[in-house]
Amino acid sequence: MNEAKCDKASRKHTIITVLGIASLVLLMLVNIAGAAQSSKAWVQEGSILTNSGKYNEAIIAYEKAIKINSQDADAWNGKGVVLDELGKYDEAIKAYDKAIEIDPRYFEAWTNKGVDLINLNKYDEAKAAYDNGIKINPAWEGKRN
Repeated sequence: MNEAKCDKASRKHTIITVLGIASLVLLMLVNIAGAAQSSKAWVQEGSILTNSGKYNEAIIAYEKAIKINSQDADAWNGKGVVLDELGKYDEAIKAYDKAIEIDPRYFEAWTNKGVDLINLNKYDEAKAAYDNGIKINPAWEGKRN
């Protein structure tokens, strides 16, 4: 009889443990989804500020997005665009590289990187960046200058 009670208690404990772990996983997933949503809001804010010519404020918005979700390739690319506008080409390339590291098929990051490499007179590297962009989006080849 005691053995049956122990088995029942053990099963209860196992079930409670599994439910607890499942609850934690669910909370983590909700948190991740929430972070992705709020990082996207900051990316949108950064885009609006960039289009308004408010570059310093745009950088802050993109950095907030990155702080929330460091794996947001759009935030890194947007930050690179603003740094390009500020003439900070080396920093912009680093931001594009981070976007590309996160998403190797990020066409815009590759082409933006190519533009800034040209701005730095690094023509061979720019060609390589453009070639990567063309591999991703072959229709773009005829549109570059």
